[in-house]
Amino acid sequence: MLYVAFIVAAIALYPGSTSPADTFLSELGNADLSPSGWVFYNVGMMIGGLLEIPFMVAVARYYAGYGSTRLVRAGLLFGVINGVSVVLTGAVAEHIHMGAHIAWSLLIFVSFIPLLVAYSMILWDQGGTKRLVSLYGYVVCGVDLGLLAALVYGGTDPGAGSLMEWIAVFAFLIWVVLLSHDILRGARTPDDRAKEPKV
Repeated sequence: MLYVAFIVAAIALYPGSTSPADTFLSELGNADLSPSGWVFYNVGMMIGGLLEIPFMVAVARYYAGYGSTRLVRAGLLFGVINGVSVVLTGAVAEHIHMGAHIAWSLLIFVSFIPLLVAYSMILWDQGGTKRLVSLYGYVVCGVDLGLLAALVYGGTDPGAGSLMEWIAVFAFLIWVVLLSHDILRGARTPDDRAKEPKV
């Protein structure tokens, strides 16, 4: 939620019009392109990444009792890598060092894949409604692979790449919300669930 709030602020302060079809998210944090709003985007990235690290540790601790130890460890490893790369993408903005920024940005999307696959496999084995979250995780993987393919074939020119980037980022954030909801449901006691209204 904080990351989205900072993005909204960065968009509001971006000179001229901007849209997923013609602007990469990182351009919102480029001081040369957005002298007034760049700091909001980059601070949002750094805060989001810093919060992601303890979140991924908590997720791994929760699912340690439900899934394969190897899968849980893989999810934790790539979750922490993802959080660190988000922080560094915000710290090393485009206007500071474009090459390093692109490298850290790519690591965000590359680390999405093993992270999502690990937890999708864990959730699938648990059955029930958890399989819906699992299937959605695989959908986000597909979106992420589409983004990486767009970047390989289209480079960093806006268009398909920028649109896929926005979709991949927000699809991942929705997955985080769904995963959090699953954990909160699982953390309730049978008495809590019994008190819920029947639909």
